[in-house]
Amino acid sequence: LDIDDTDDTVHGGQQLALFNAHYDDYCFQPIHIFEAATGKPVLSLLRPGKRPSGAEAARILKHVIGRIRRNWPRVEITL
Repeated sequence: LDIDDTDDTVHGGQQLALFNAHYDDYCFQPIHIFEAATGKPVLSLLRPGKRPSGAEAARILKHVIGRIRRNWPRVEITL
């Protein structure tokens, strides 16, 4: 699995839009998870415009891996 966050600049006063100094703009900062070998999307999660903490990323990965394991219990998962 390949996990990545990116900026999504907003225009106007949308909820969860925060100023991000790195991007010098107001934005959302969604998290995307892809299956690394094929590049197929596994999850796109809209979230506030701030860098996710390690704890937040771990919580999201725990949920995604749990869902994968329910359907494919023996699949090898590498992060």
